[in-house]
Amino acid sequence: MSTISRLPRHIPRIFPTFPAGYHQSTYSNSSNLKKFLQISEEVHEALASKTPIVALETAIYTHGFPYPDNVDLAAKVEAAIREGGAVPATIGILDGIARVGFSQPELERLASTAGQKTTVKVSRRDLPFVVGMVWSQPGNPNPGYTRHVTAHNGGTTIAGTMLLAHAAGIKVFATGGLGGVHRGYPNPMDVSADLVELGRTNVAVISSGSKAFLDLENTFEVLETQGVFVGTFGKAGTEVMVPAFYCRESNIISPNILENPRDAASAICMSPTALLPCPQLITILDASHMMGLTSGQLLCNPIPEEFEIPEKDINRVISKAVEKARDRGVFGKDQTPYILNEIKEVTKGASLAANTALVLCNARMGAQVAQELARLEKEEEGPPSSTSTSNFMLPVTPAPTPPPTPINQSSTTIAVPEILVIGSIVIDQTLKPTAKILQLHTSNPAVATETLGGVGKNVALAARLAGANVRLVSAIGNDLAGAWALEKLRALGMDVSGVKKIGGVTAKYTAINNSSGELFVAGADMRVFESAEMSTLAREEIAKGVKVVCVDGNLSVEGLAEVVKATAKLDIPLTFEPTSSSKSTRILSPTLPIYPSTSAISLTTPNIHELAAMFTHAREIGMFEREDWWRVIDNINADSAFLNSVAQLSTRLNTNLLEGGIIQSAVHLSPYFPRIMVKLGADGVVLVQLLPPAASSPSAAPPPEAIVSQGTGAVAGIMVKHFPAEVISQEDVVSVNGAGDTFTGVVLAGLVKMGISGVHVGEVIDRAQKAAGLTLRSPESVSGRVIEVGWR
Repeated sequence: MSTISRLPRHIPRIFPTFPAGYHQSTYSNSSNLKKFLQISEEVHEALASKTPIVALETAIYTHGFPYPDNVDLAAKVEAAIREGGAVPATIGILDGIARVGFSQPELERLASTAGQKTTVKVSRRDLPFVVGMVWSQPGNPNPGYTRHVTAHNGGTTIAGTMLLAHAAGIKVFATGGLGGVHRGYPNPMDVSADLVELGRTNVAVISSGSKAFLDLENTFEVLETQGVFVGTFGKAGTEVMVPAFYCRESNIISPNILENPRDAASAICMSPTALLPCPQLITILDASHMMGLTSGQLLCNPIPEEFEIPEKDINRVISKAVEKARDRGVFGKDQTPYILNEIKEVTKGASLAANTALVLCNARMGAQVAQELARLEKEEEGPPSSTSTSNFMLPVTPAPTPPPTPINQSSTTIAVPEILVIGSIVIDQTLKPTAKILQLHTSNPAVATETLGGVGKNVALAARLAGANVRLVSAIGNDLAGAWALEKLRALGMDVSGVKKIGGVTAKYTAINNSSGELFVAGADMRVFESAEMSTLAREEIAKGVKVVCVDGNLSVEGLAEVVKATAKLDIPLTFEPTSSSKSTRILSPTLPIYPSTSAISLTTPNIHELAAMFTHAREIGMFEREDWWRVIDNINADSAFLNSVAQLSTRLNTNLLEGGIIQSAVHLSPYFPRIMVKLGADGVVLVQLLPPAASSPSAAPPPEAIVSQGTGAVAGIMVKHFPAEVISQEDVVSVNGAGDTFTGVVLAGLVKMGISGVHVGEVIDRAQKAAGLTLRSPESVSGRVIEVGWR
């Protein structure tokens, strides 16, 4: 069995891509930790667009609330943050993977594990165990890592959540109550890791003080010793007490008073680019960051008055619960959930209602603080860095753009096109309010922009500009938007004979931005592409004579299966554009054709996040268990020399191809996708391609500097070749919308004009990257200047 077949069959670690405005110092010493994070697409895009984000813990769901009450609470907390204009980043461990951002099904699955033996309460000390990554011993010919047999699930505590949030670049974290010093200290000597984490991790924690059953006086003494800023929301000029979880006040005077969320944001805000910030913006935490201090901030938010439990009532209950825990020998991390459960039983659920109320209240406050923090950082932000480079990922929000430049004024109908692009046409609508602060539950005056987008349309237009004869196959509704879209396509000179009106509504993407141009909320209606009529249309348009078919991930699972079947029947090479992480998996099936069958999907062009999603789904549905898959993997024969060469290549890139799981994922998928072009953003493109035997394809010699394994049987080996991207100053980037689609479209043109094998692959990819760079510098979703780098 080859070395590559022994690589871990698990979800690869993902390197999050951070926005150019962030600096490495923002993440302190978390550069190694972030290799182990899987950041959701929503959170990743929020980081890139500097949208306000609020981190959330999961120990409250796995060890605090029973199932299914915990699912209901999780949904309410995330909804409260969204209503406040921020993105929730729930943090936890699922299947041994540290995740920042959960989908609803993932969150429900984690919550359903509450009380199970493999569900761990995860603090800083537990992360290495539950994540379960073990590096190979020196001398092992298989570089990388293996996994524990048990894939643990875990709810992160405040300490664990802070650590992972900080690694991801998230600065605001809302929770219920802080851990602290347990009663009876120093017997037992039980001090929560939350306090120590606040002393060494720069994240703002919004809570209702420490849990009421703790020794609050000693808890705040420890916080003072750890150098933690403590402030309580209240009225300046009055004596404000630190809250005590169920009670709005304790007997401890708050060392600082925060009158509103902006005060709190000022306590967090820093000046990463400004050497001399304006005097009014110099605050406690500005000075803290400029001095290089790393401690966090505790922002105390009292429980709403109507849910407060009187001190005299709750103290009696707490004393009995603490005494019972001691009598039964419950200590350590088991003590807090035990005491909370006892309090719930004695109060007949009143404590649970109070706990829910304070968590929701803190979530709302967290969203407000994150919003204010984003505004303050915007005010302090310096000019864009001239060293920043572009990336090909689709943005969170399409930038407001003028209509694309017409190529000519008459559409073209081609008898038999060279390229058939099956995919989306979308009306992109952007609303930018004129007021600085959006008002919820009412209408806001705004400036509206409407452009024609869609992955399919962009890919087809780029291929046409590059010199290929292209037909777009898509669907529009029988409405005004559809008529407008058809008119725009004709003005671009595109063959629209494959664009049909099939009823329903034309696809729309509507984004509402804030006054700074950053996404506030968005919605998309893509149902027209998931209809049975679209599947039929796609199948019927695939005909003999077409050289290449490209399909994007907007079609339904059934529609994509029809395309795969139709192209295989006519032996037409098929290219798959994944579109997004969530849609990239739709084409996957345990019955997909496999190499060396000519029916295998010829090419796919994912970014690293889409590649990871495809790998994960393929693994989950058993695509890596087929006997014919194993035969191809064994024949690849990727030995230690091959992997060492890839590791050396990684040292020249910002993206580590092996540690990030990129090469492992691509190799696992290669029997189904013999040619994978992975878009690495500023690092360019890496091509992973199966090589046929020389006798069957004498023109398929690999390009110079390619890394090639020595294969056997039906596989001559697998090739890895890196193609660096053109360096583009951030100042020159107008919009990232459509850059990845432009790349794919020009590659398709190269397929039909030059062939993608042998020495031509370098020229094709280089031209495609230059074309993507032109789109990055253009307000259009596909730059009209793509014609300059094509094959006309």
